[in-house]
Amino acid sequence: MSTSTDTPVLSADQLAQLDKDGYCITDILFDEATLKAIQSEFQRMWEEEIEAAEKSGDAARIDFAHTKPFMSYLHLQSEACKAFTQLPPFVNACRQILGPDVDMTWDQSIIKPPSEGKAFGWHQDAYYAVKGDYAKNAIPEDLVNPKKSITFWCAITRTIVDNGTLWVVPGMHKQGLLPHVYNESTREWQGQHDTSWKVPAVLKAGQVLVFTNCTPHGSGANISKEIRMAYQIGYSVPGLVKSNSPLPLLRDNKACKELELTAV
Repeated sequence: MSTSTDTPVLSADQLAQLDKDGYCITDILFDEATLKAIQSEFQRMWEEEIEAAEKSGDAARIDFAHTKPFMSYLHLQSEACKAFTQLPPFVNACRQILGPDVDMTWDQSIIKPPSEGKAFGWHQDAYYAVKGDYAKNAIPEDLVNPKKSITFWCAITRTIVDNGTLWVVPGMHKQGLLPHVYNESTREWQGQHDTSWKVPAVLKAGQVLVFTNCTPHGSGANISKEIRMAYQIGYSVPGLVKSNSPLPLLRDNKACKELELTAV
């Protein structure tokens, strides 16, 4: 795992691909012990969500907890997850993409169980942002600006086509916000756009898919016998969104963890 506080994470070719295609894939950035610790935290929180869902008696919540669990703001629930979002690879990549001042504004676990793990419809994260509480008081144009926010989708376990990895559509991010319709039964926005030139993001554990808020992506069902786990983390320039407890990452190109800054 990279531990230097200023080592570039993305090569010139990777940065060029991010600009051209709307995504790129890193080398392996995290060691097995680090990934196992996050995997353990995901498992704990998943079990807690299943228990809470079953106690609620809400049939839809129970189904989602077992087959399509999404747990958000993990940095508020787990010190291990909070520390993970501040590790040097993320800090250094954010320096390269967003500049000297950065906050972590969103994090969630994405767990896809075997057999039951459902597909997730094609969408742009920017569409969820502009339509949700996440973006209250934000400027819509800023939410689709690739110079103001970026997403890291870290493979906590390996992600392959059979276990439901993400697919992306290269280059379509340059078209801006695309039409979506809301599906009540699956509780998701579904993009209405051409996906004929989609490509799968096949990742080894510890690799990261980096993509913009306007990069269309979706995932298939998990038809394997393994649990697929990924950690999605969003970073942006300070003040972009009024999210719950944004976590300062960089100020004046210095890691906030070193400066002991706290969220306000």
